[in-house]
Amino acid sequence: SAGNNGPALSTVIAPGGSLSATISVAAYVSPAMMNVQYSLPPTERQEVVSPQIAQSDGVTYTWSSVGPSKDGDFGVSLMAPGGAISPVPTWTLKRSQLMNGTSMSSPNAAGNVALLVSALKRDGVPTSVPRLRRALENSCLTIPSIGTLSQGRGLVQIAAAHEHYTKRVAQPWQDVRYKISVGGTRGIYLRQPFQTTSVTSHSCSVSPLLHEDHPLADCAAFQLPIRLRAVSGRGGNSTSADDTGCDWVTVAPKLLLHHGGRSFNVLVDPTGLEQGQVHVATIQGFVDDDGDDSGLVENDPLFEVPIVVVKPVPVTEPVVTLSACTHPGHFCRNFLTPPCGATWVDVLVKDKRSPNACSTTAASEEATSRLVVLHCIQLQPNL
Repeated sequence: SAGNNGPALSTVIAPGGSLSATISVAAYVSPAMMNVQYSLPPTERQEVVSPQIAQSDGVTYTWSSVGPSKDGDFGVSLMAPGGAISPVPTWTLKRSQLMNGTSMSSPNAAGNVALLVSALKRDGVPTSVPRLRRALENSCLTIPSIGTLSQGRGLVQIAAAHEHYTKRVAQPWQDVRYKISVGGTRGIYLRQPFQTTSVTSHSCSVSPLLHEDHPLADCAAFQLPIRLRAVSGRGGNSTSADDTGCDWVTVAPKLLLHHGGRSFNVLVDPTGLEQGQVHVATIQGFVDDDGDDSGLVENDPLFEVPIVVVKPVPVTEPVVTLSACTHPGHFCRNFLTPPCGATWVDVLVKDKRSPNACSTTAASEEATSRLVVLHCIQLQPNL
């Protein structure tokens, strides 16, 4: 479970957001779930109140926790449907109850994994944890309308995961887990003003983790040519995913990986990034196989280095005015640098819609009431 502490950044909790060995699952709700489970009007009627929701491919629950983790990992691995009509104890005097959140999305994802393992065993295909996880994550469907830090690799697609797994049975490197370390952390997370006003260099290390029962001779002989690339966002299986490159991250194109691990440098230049926004990039590592014509190596990363830059807006006046055009399920993020010595802040929220539209006969989004939630998070060092 990624946790139910969202929607602010860095709200993932243990164990999902604190351990790289776990799969952290966010909670997703589709338009069909909105209609059937929550008894909302059909999609065509939602056009009246919320055209953005009606035209979307679904959203995460507003309280589903969001990455990155405080030590730089993405925090969210993938997402699964986060609502279900679930059996409840007899003492409640009812057979079932509508339950939602990551406590529902996690068992949904676990059930998908169980189906995958069952199908592989039926076909006599050997299984390993690294292969299963890589097939699960690299086959996810990216939802363009949901942020990278909210959805992870995307929505779980178990049929695609089975196809991904079976097509790569002959690739021995799929059985290896790769550990990423950036100066003792699991990624690059820059959000302080002094970190985002100049180019920074980061030493990243990647180490293959073979099972303790693995023959020592195979460990000593382990060698894998790696191709590195930096992409905006996290890539993914979507026609809208931006995987064409990232001009503010520089990394060497090649790496020869041995059993003991290798290091490489990453240059991050946040100076030209927009202030007040969060920017996400990923360094992906692929097997460098120039002779592969099957397409099974391309777009199938073995590991990734998360890069998240939050570029805050400096506060130079006593009063800061921000505006946003919102709709249901919409998150509006703002990042400010508190003035030196400031210990408190007053926040005033105003509805700027036209008063004339707020009538019982106006069949439009302007006429509906709105609940606005202000979620403020401040990261403190050593906490």
